[in-house]
Amino acid sequence: MKVVKITVRQGQTIESALRVFKRKLMREKVIEGHKEHLHYEKPSDKLRKARFQRYIRAKRAQHYIDSH
Repeated sequence: MKVVKITVRQGQTIESALRVFKRKLMREKVIEGHKEHLHYEKPSDKLRKARFQRYIRAKRAQHYIDSH
């Protein structure tokens, strides 16, 4: 588990410190990693999802090429 730390400077508001904290969380992909481990996904399901994503990406690329 990754630990994200920020230092709140003198005169810095809580809102701005929270914005910095959330930005760091996104950059470190802490939330995505947590969501990924919420439930088990079988390797075959991961492969099926990856294949589908490749198919969709290729279909969109082909549609873009055909339209231009």
